[in-house]
Amino acid sequence: MILLNYEDKSVSNKSTRPVTTYHEEKHGNTLYRITNVYLGRMDFAKTIEGLIVRKVIMHESINLGNE
Repeated sequence: MILLNYEDKSVSNKSTRPVTTYHEEKHGNTLYRITNVYLGRMDFAKTIEGLIVRKVIMHESINLGNE
């Protein structure tokens, strides 16, 4: 019988740094940098609800522009 010692290197026990992303939006002559910080903790239900609400609002805004 051969036993293999395999250590999964893809999972780390180290604490991770927050992930920061940004995008830029220009309104008039002013350029704004919108920054998002993900700390690794979130309420999944609230996050999904927020995404759904934003998508519905965006969809309604597009439809209002076409009328």
